[in-house]
Amino acid sequence: MREKKNYAERTVLYANAEPRRKYFLIYEGDKTEGIYFEAVNDLRNEIGIDPLIQLVPLMRDYSETGWSNPRKTVKHVMQNLKEFESGEISYQSILDGIMEFLIDQKFLQKNSLSQASMWEALRSSLQKSLSKQPDLDEVIPESELEQTVGRIVNNVMHDNVSIRAMVETVPKIIREKAFYFMEEDDKICFIFDRDKESFLTEQYDEVRSICEKNGFILCISNPCFEFWLLLHFEDILGLEETELLENKKISNKHNFVTNALQKRLKGYQKYRYDAFELVRNRLDIALENEKKFCEDLEGLEKKLGSNVGLLIASMRKTS
Repeated sequence: MREKKNYAERTVLYANAEPRRKYFLIYEGDKTEGIYFEAVNDLRNEIGIDPLIQLVPLMRDYSETGWSNPRKTVKHVMQNLKEFESGEISYQSILDGIMEFLIDQKFLQKNSLSQASMWEALRSSLQKSLSKQPDLDEVIPESELEQTVGRIVNNVMHDNVSIRAMVETVPKIIREKAFYFMEEDDKICFIFDRDKESFLTEQYDEVRSICEKNGFILCISNPCFEFWLLLHFEDILGLEETELLENKKISNKHNFVTNALQKRLKGYQKYRYDAFELVRNRLDIALENEKKFCEDLEGLEKKLGSNVGLLIASMRKTS
């Protein structure tokens, strides 16, 4: 995980020089939720978000691409926090840093096959340098970072200029991509669907327990985030709750919830929709509608509802 750069600078405000409190946002998906919370951030003054709160989406590293299992995501964030606190770097973070350099410098084509082949080559190189099967969660002191990068890329890259540039640049990428979490002030917020196919009961209980123990905010929408979007419309109370919760597939493109949403939000697509219309003109409707359904984390395991509204309400100015 890494901070999205245009959100990520901690700033001070006015004469009191009080730092902003960061709300780190970690989404199960990277499109629908991101579009919505980008609108929340852009319209923060209009909707009354506390000016001392800064919204910071966390972007996925290469190795996290396609992850949809919430337990896996939560545990990886825990690993990231451990690295930040200890000053030690995991082999997974090192390989991700190398991949970021290669993709950014256009050494790799955009197609997934090329990138996957490089990832496997880097893993093999790491295995060769360690003389054993690598555990990507294993950590090394930051002082050994440059040397480790050099050993890995030397077995894969054959252009001396590229190797030298990578050894100089990749450690900077790894250090700069860390998200700087201040436990006393900041919040980590996970925003997940209650997808029964990938989020089993024992996993749900474990994720909820980890979040409670560490003071993380867990936002669940059952059956999916699109249900929270649907709550922005007054007539949702007229829809059949059983059908909403079951959310059966009704076409190649839509299930029950997204179909209902498309009928109400003109031009809605999963990767493109008018979130500004929802946030600017309909947020208060959603906050009130949410109260008519389940907002309790324990109940959201099985009941129709969402607690995304509670998160947004908590960020609004209290004075």
